[in-house]
Amino acid sequence: MTVANTIGMIMDKNVSKAVARADQYCGTYERVFAVKNTWDVIRARLVELEAENERLQDKADKFMWQVRDTCTRAEKAEAMLRDIAGCEWFGREAPATVELITAHLSENGHV
Repeated sequence: MTVANTIGMIMDKNVSKAVARADQYCGTYERVFAVKNTWDVIRARLVELEAENERLQDKADKFMWQVRDTCTRAEKAEAMLRDIAGCEWFGREAPATVELITAHLSENGHV
């Protein structure tokens, strides 16, 4: 084996190692890039979900206020019905209405 052949083999071996190392780094870079892209997609989806959550929370808050308002109005109406039911003219003025009011109050345990 000549010196030139020996030097050529050493160079080929070093070049092969360098190419293998470059391939390894490129693979690592590609994996890191893929992970970064996945992370960016996840982050964007998280932002979308947070916005959707805020929108739904606003809707839920509005709904709860509507329910509270409706309950308050219903409680006031029932209180008025109880007050009316105690009046002396209650049975004379509108018998059908009186029956409805009395039925409602008795169903809800107020009479």
